Amino acid sequence: MENKLGERLSQVRGSLSKAAFARELGVQPPYIGMLESGKSTPSETLTKLICAEFKINKEWLLTGKGWAYTPFAPYQATEWMLKQLNANTKRILIVKYEDYKIGTPYGFVLEKEKGSISMWGTVTRSDPGYRGGRPNAYRDILIEMKAKGVQVDKIKLTETESAHLNDIDLSSLFSNPNIIRDVIDKELHSKRPEIYSEKMPQILPEEKEEEYRRDQRLRNAFYGKNKDLGSDPEIAEIIDILINDPETKKYVLKILKGRTAIKEAMEGLSGLSDKK
Repeated sequence: MENKLGERLSQVRGSLSKAAFARELGVQPPYIGMLESGKSTPSETLTKLICAEFKINKEWLLTGKGWAYTPFAPYQATEWMLKQLNANTKRILIVKYEDYKIGTPYGFVLEKEKGSISMWGTVTRSDPGYRGGRPNAYRDILIEMKAKGVQVDKIKLTETESAHLNDIDLSSLFSNPNIIRDVIDKELHSKRPEIYSEKMPQILPEEKEEEYRRDQRLRNAFYGKNKDLGSDPEIAEIIDILINDPETKKYVLKILKGRTAIKEAMEGLSGLSDKK
């Protein structure tokens, strides 16, 4: 009998060692091995803890249906994808779907050596306002996937198909005949045509790549200092916008260095807005 629940637990663990995963959950490492091998099943309490600690959809964990990971802010989506790219990811399917909100959500289904895992696309949506220099978690994730050299395909779902995403095993989308193959270069070009060609010899010009890395470190440092803000997707997106603008980035740096309170920084930003 196939041990699908054990496979899904293994995908949640990702690149974490069994010992590190066990510490997060307050159990012994051998027990993690028993869960993943199917020799034991998690209690209701442990199931809830796994879902809360790792932002995992309980329905997916138990049945394999719907989205697995549900980030609440763009930076969480980017960090999760980085971890998954380091954990035996063979192929990624970008899922463009409809959720009747502004912008287009892009979800991701990752095929692993055993099983698959997916990420909900609400915080990685893209819209015309994100083109050019505006921040975009979707674009950041594309850059990381390009750097890893993993195969990236894409599928665009209809409204009817989108409405049933939570009712199916999303790994079944890999067999959809409407998949577009090897889209990474074209997708990057569509988001930043001034930087990326449709067939790129490199990921980014060296100076642009370094700027991107610095901004990522700044985002992570800000959220590390202000963890209560990271759970609010609207505030997270505002911070991304501030970091991306040279005039406003200095206020984020001041907050990080403890030289000003958030309220004072917002007053300074308001002054900039008035000048514009």
